[in-house]
Amino acid sequence: MRNFNIIGRPDGLGNRIEEVILVHAYCSKKNQKANYIWQNKHKQRTYSVKFTCKNLKISDTIEIDIPFKKTSDLQLNIGQDEILKFAKDIVPSFNIRFESDIKPIGIHIRGTDRILNNGHPHFMKDRKELFSYLSKTLELVNSIRPKYLFICSDDDKIRKIFIDNLDSKIVIVEPVYDKDVSAEYIDFFALTLCEKTVMCSKFSSFAITASLIANSPIVTFSYDEDVARRYQALFQYQPNISYNKDLYSLYSSTISDKLKAVKQRLLTMCKNALKRILH
Repeated sequence: MRNFNIIGRPDGLGNRIEEVILVHAYCSKKNQKANYIWQNKHKQRTYSVKFTCKNLKISDTIEIDIPFKKTSDLQLNIGQDEILKFAKDIVPSFNIRFESDIKPIGIHIRGTDRILNNGHPHFMKDRKELFSYLSKTLELVNSIRPKYLFICSDDDKIRKIFIDNLDSKIVIVEPVYDKDVSAEYIDFFALTLCEKTVMCSKFSSFAITASLIANSPIVTFSYDEDVARRYQALFQYQPNISYNKDLYSLYSSTISDKLKAVKQRLLTMCKNALKRILH
């Protein structure tokens, strides 16, 4: 029997799993079990449950015969070693692996919903800032030249720019997985199989939480004391890394060339239409 209900966060997958780890840690320390209520309140952040965790039942059903607790009721003084131990109890409920059990370096490129010039410490102010992290990641990866690399991104064009500028000897790998699983879960649990993750963004709970489950280092180019205290991940800080190749200039040139081509096509269409009218 479970001891309490707790209503989970309706945010992104990383935030939810972070909270699951903390609830699981509380239950482990207190020798209790919980009913974690999985919330899909927002259409753009709707996920099925594709993982399990000891001490927790994860479902959308409230158990009416047990009390509720809030996350604020679960305060514990838990050190990094314990967080890493409890995070390992998050297990995918589907098959996912890399061929021959290789452990690549993982690259998590996140832009779209983390670019907003609102002064929030977790957000990048513009696309140029994202590309500064991308350029630093490229410099770092090309300098250490790992044999294998796994890359997940919310923008296929940016991912392609990154791959096109990698050292040609680096092999890009993809996980092998069950076919009925969403891309978010594939990317997340693939990162948990990596030797190390590089967070190509100012902040991403998705990448950080995956590194906790992996018990592996996460490289970040931005130091934030609150983030370090909150997650207690194996952060490796690279704030001052310089780079020789500015990927933003390549991206801007590509966009500019495409706009010129579109403009030229529209101009040609207008000229042809005008000729037909005059004749």
